[in-house]
Amino acid sequence: MKLVNINGGYSIGVYSGEFKNKVFKMISEDRIKYFAKADYTEDSELEKLIKHIINRTVVNEILEMKTVNCINEMKSERQGMEKEEIIREDLIDKLNESSSFSSTHEIIRLMSAINGWSNTQMKRILEIAIRNSQVRYILKDKDVEEFYSKIYPKVDSEYSKQVIKILKE
Repeated sequence: MKLVNINGGYSIGVYSGEFKNKVFKMISEDRIKYFAKADYTEDSELEKLIKHIINRTVVNEILEMKTVNCINEMKSERQGMEKEEIIREDLIDKLNESSSFSSTHEIIRLMSAINGWSNTQMKRILEIAIRNSQVRYILKDKDVEEFYSKIYPKVDSEYSKQVIKILKE
């Protein structure tokens, strides 16, 4: 008999008596994930194992449904967006999450090549300059300063004023 463990399925090796060599061999060959004694009575180890697998399967189904819902929501919200708009939003998110100077410089390089930032996007970019310590620390680096010098004059916000203040220090 050949058991196959694929696609996240569950295979249980059942043994009788005290001889577990066959189930040990099947586990070592990745043909099964679990084994239990061939005891089919209520509350046996085998019954408990099957119930745990059923419970896990139910939870996995709930998580899979959540995944599908998240993907559908993303598709729905991005359906009308241009590819360039998605790229701009992704770059802003990357800048916000940037945790190294080299990645910040690379993100700024990519952002500098883009025109047509919306007012909301520019406000977010300015906020990141103040709130993200990586960006704030290198704000006076030539490439970063050049990028922000094109952004802050177009937005009247507290973050814009703070960026100007840092650049003039």
